[in-house]
Amino acid sequence: MINYKVINILGLICMFLGLSMIPSTLWCLYYNENLDLIAFIKSFSITISSGLFLYLLTNIKVKKHYKDLTSKDGFTVVTLGWITMAIFSALPYYLSPQYNLTFVDSFFEAMSGLTTTGASIFGHNVMLESLSNGLLFWRSFTHFIGGMGIIVFSIAILPLLGIGGVQLFRAEVAGPIADKMTPRIKQTAKLLWGIYVGLVLMLTLILYFSGMSIFDALCHSFGTIATGGFSTYSLSIAHFSNPFI
Repeated sequence: MINYKVINILGLICMFLGLSMIPSTLWCLYYNENLDLIAFIKSFSITISSGLFLYLLTNIKVKKHYKDLTSKDGFTVVTLGWITMAIFSALPYYLSPQYNLTFVDSFFEAMSGLTTTGASIFGHNVMLESLSNGLLFWRSFTHFIGGMGIIVFSIAILPLLGIGGVQLFRAEVAGPIADKMTPRIKQTAKLLWGIYVGLVLMLTLILYFSGMSIFDALCHSFGTIATGGFSTYSLSIAHFSNPFI
């Protein structure tokens, strides 16, 4: 019998992902990029609504048939979670009316960003410089999300909802042995995210005071700390003539 908690957690992950699209929406608003603003509003509305539907659909079942997550459940959540995240993360690319991207191309770019692989469909028919600032930010922000993992972020939140995260942590963290750095998984996840965000902010400040705009500094910090390498320019870091950068 299926553990309804698996679907319940997937719903929460979708809601977190939908909320993570809001900063890109704000960049569209700031730069008056109305076409992509609409695309992002549609994207996060679809993502959050889908997550809320899955969560509410299974919430009663979870309360009635409470079961702890097994190792199998943990691997199921992580596997389906990454695929689901890539599908919904592709929406801003696909729904943008300016670039005529297929869903396959959009999915590829989203998966490359989330897995911090760094391969890209852009650079041939569509140059990076032609993308809106909102979409460029989302492209780099997927590195930020995937670099530590929205699932690890979820582990820090799940205990507040009465859901343990040990099996998810073991399934998500790379390596043969997923040791806890602190007695509680929630504390470990928060510590990891604290270090990760701290490094991103430090690099952002260094790049900003070296001559980058705050927008470029943020985007390049996401790609550097996550080791994915997405840039806002086709020449990547070579675009900047400042030798210190």
